[in-house]
Amino acid sequence: MPQSRRIPFWRSLRTKFAATYLIIVAAVLVLLNTYPVLVSQNLAYRSKQTSMLNQASVLASALATGPEALTAEGAARTVELLLGSLGGMRVVVTDPSGLVLCDFQGGAARTDTEGQYALFWEVVTALRGNNVFRTDYADGAFRSRAAVPVTYRSMTQGAVYLYEYDAEQGAMLQGIQRNLRTI
Repeated sequence: MPQSRRIPFWRSLRTKFAATYLIIVAAVLVLLNTYPVLVSQNLAYRSKQTSMLNQASVLASALATGPEALTAEGAARTVELLLGSLGGMRVVVTDPSGLVLCDFQGGAARTDTEGQYALFWEVVTALRGNNVFRTDYADGAFRSRAAVPVTYRSMTQGAVYLYEYDAEQGAMLQGIQRNLRTI
């Protein structure tokens, strides 16, 4: 009677099928956990982009009052009027050369930047006539920046720069990630 040869456990067909099944299940779980996080992060990004560019455009429209140049007093007065709708973000208004006319952070005027140039990439791009939005998501918070030119009859009179640090939406994304990991 022939002796039956025993196949080692790791080389058996049953083990290979089980390992393949586990790999497929793990890959599906990773995809199911990654996709909602990426979609919610993209949704938050788009929402921030729309909101901040709209706010910057409204402020730029209010500042573009006529052919006369922007003044520090006029810019500060206009920003103070609209500051309630802007929330806790930083607002910087510059003249066409990038010189800071007014700078508000957390609802209060900053005096340490008066007479200095706003050498932010976003401001430089806005002074060239382009709307700019950029956001980073790191350490559980969004750091968003938007800049738009202040124009009157196709002439750039300055730029409006907004900066927002948003830990609330960052915490929401971390909560989604945590819940998906738990599931």
